[in-house]
Amino acid sequence: MPFPSRTAGQAFAVLLVWLVALPAAAAERSSSDVVLVDEGTVITNDLYAAGNRVVIRGRVEGDLVATAFEDVLIAGTVTGDLLGVAGSVVVTGTVGESIRVVAPSIQVEGVVGGDILGLGWSMSVPGEIAGDAVLWAWQAAVTGTLGGDLEGQTRRLSLGGEVEGNVDVTTGSLTVADGTVVGEDLGYRSARPSPNVDNAEVGGIVVHRLPLAPNVRVRALMVMAKIVLSLLAAVVGLLVIWAMPEAARRASSAIANSWWRAWLRGLAICAAPLALLVVAALLLGVAPPAAAVPLLAVAVPLFLAVAGVLLALAFAAPAAVYPWLGGWGGSDRSTVRSFLLATLAVTVVILVPWLVVVVVFVVVPIGMGAWLSPAPKQIGPGASGR
Repeated sequence: MPFPSRTAGQAFAVLLVWLVALPAAAAERSSSDVVLVDEGTVITNDLYAAGNRVVIRGRVEGDLVATAFEDVLIAGTVTGDLLGVAGSVVVTGTVGESIRVVAPSIQVEGVVGGDILGLGWSMSVPGEIAGDAVLWAWQAAVTGTLGGDLEGQTRRLSLGGEVEGNVDVTTGSLTVADGTVVGEDLGYRSARPSPNVDNAEVGGIVVHRLPLAPNVRVRALMVMAKIVLSLLAAVVGLLVIWAMPEAARRASSAIANSWWRAWLRGLAICAAPLALLVVAALLLGVAPPAAAVPLLAVAVPLFLAVAGVLLALAFAAPAAVYPWLGGWGGSDRSTVRSFLLATLAVTVVILVPWLVVVVVFVVVPIGMGAWLSPAPKQIGPGASGR
C-alpha cells in the first residue's frame, strides 16, 4: 500500500473508511457487543468489526476495519492493514501491512510490516515498524525501531530507539534519550532548541528551525476574511433591524441605559462554551481512555448546539450595538447612518491585529448581552449611559 501524502487531512480518511464499512461492521457484532477472535481462530477474509471492544488474539488473514467505544486490542496477527476509530488502540501482536487509526490513546508495542498514520492525544511507539510513521498527537514517544522516516506534529515528543530514515517533525518540546540512533537527518521545528539533541547518534545533519510564520498570501487572505466577515455581520444586523425593529430598538436602548451591564451579560454568554469545554476536559481527564469516545459522543453535539446559539447572537449583535456606537458625538444621526458609521469603524479596527481584541471582547459581547437585557423602564431624550 503506498504511503499517503503528509497532511493532517489524511488522518480523517480513516473516518471515511469507517463510515463506508459501518454496515458490514454491524453484521460482525456479537450479542455482548464484544468482537473477539480468540487464540486458534483464523478469519480467512477481511474483518469489519464494531462493538464496545474489538479483541484480536487469533489470526485475521486480510484487513481489519474496526470501530469500538472502548478499545481495539491486537494481540494476535492481522496480515493486512489495520484501520480503526476507538477509545484506545493497543497493538502487542503483528500487523502485516499498515496502521491507520484515530484514538485518544494509541500504543504500538508489536511488529508492523508497513507504516503508521496515527491521530490521537497520546501515542507511544515502542515496537518495530518496517516503514514510516506520521504522528499527530499532543504527546508522543517513539522508542522502538522505525525502518523509515518519522514525521508529524506534536506538543511534546520523546525520541529514543532507532530511526533508520529521516526525522522531520514540528513540536513544542523535543526530548532525545541517550543511545538514540537516527540513520539520516534529524530535523525539527520548535520555538526553542532541544537541550539534549546531542544524545542522538545522527548519520546526517541536525537541523533546528523555527515554526513557520504565515506568508504574505495567508496574511492577505486573513485580511480579506476579516473584511468579508465584518460586512456579513453588518448585512445580518441590518436585516435584523428591518425584520424586528422594535426588538432591535429595545436592545439598543438597553445599551444606552447601561452598556457595562450588557457587556457583563455578553461575557457570561461567551463563557458558556468555554465552561462546557472545561467540564468535558475534566471528565476526560478523570475517565479511563476507554470512556473517551462515549463522552465525546455526548459532549460534541452539546458543544455544537451551544456554539450555534452563540454564533447566532454574535451575528445579531450589530443590530443592537452599532446604532449606539455610531451615534456617539451626533445625537441627530439616524439609525441607519449610525449603523453604517459603526460598520466602517469596526471594519478598520479589526484590520489592526491588536485592536481586534477590542471588537471581540468588548463590542460584540455588548451587542450579545443587549438581546438578553431587560427593557429599560424609561430612557430620556438625553440619556446615553456612555
